[in-house]
Amino acid sequence: MWAIAWYTGKEFLRKKIVYVVLFIAFLLLLSTIVAGSLALSEQGKIVQDMGFGVIEICGLIMTLFFGSHLLANEISQGTIFLLLSKNIKRSNIIIGKFIGFAFILFLLWLLLSAAFVGVMALYNIAWQELYVYALLGVFVSWLLTLALVMFFSTFVSPFVALFASIIVYLLGHMMSFVVYYVTVLKTEVFSPTFGRFVKWVYYVLPNYTALGVKEFFEVPGVLEVVRAQFGSSVGISLVYVVLLLTFGTLIFRKKEL
Repeated sequence: MWAIAWYTGKEFLRKKIVYVVLFIAFLLLLSTIVAGSLALSEQGKIVQDMGFGVIEICGLIMTLFFGSHLLANEISQGTIFLLLSKNIKRSNIIIGKFIGFAFILFLLWLLLSAAFVGVMALYNIAWQELYVYALLGVFVSWLLTLALVMFFSTFVSPFVALFASIIVYLLGHMMSFVVYYVTVLKTEVFSPTFGRFVKWVYYVLPNYTALGVKEFFEVPGVLEVVRAQFGSSVGISLVYVVLLLTFGTLIFRKKEL
């Protein structure tokens, strides 16, 4: 498993496209300097919003597009048969692939976070503890998306896995509002059965909203609330990661190659 993780990480470090994505991410982060300079007011808010947005989107794109091909490439290139011939369990292949790519995402997260800190220092924006929680939430959301796309890729094509993961990602951000809209704002429009169905979907899907802290940057006195709830949100997300990888390995064991 660890050998597969090491090989996966080293293989991606050799790909030029990884450095292209990293270069584009740095360019987008530098664009926040231009946007901040053009802003007549609230430079700090613009810089921090754009910075966190760039970090989250760049990592998400890399996770979705590369993660959906982690298993497919092994099958199409025939290397998975070489691994299986050495009595390596299929579960170890999936977990090893996940750990190896998660390490690449961690390096990307470190580099982008360091660049973002530099941009913040350039504008003399005071560092807040909330920024740490926001950055950690972004990384955990990447891991959750990686587990999600690898789960789908065990039984569908890379394109379908990519599309399904995007749908779940969007729903994971929207379901909190949908539940509130259906069960509170429009109770006279929607039936109780539909309301229960929406709540069921809400509890089944991963809640990406719980990992988001950016919305609270300007809210006074919210730090204690974030401290109290962030740990449980991360814990629940990691449970989702374990469950997705577990179900993925169970499906992959039965898959005909």
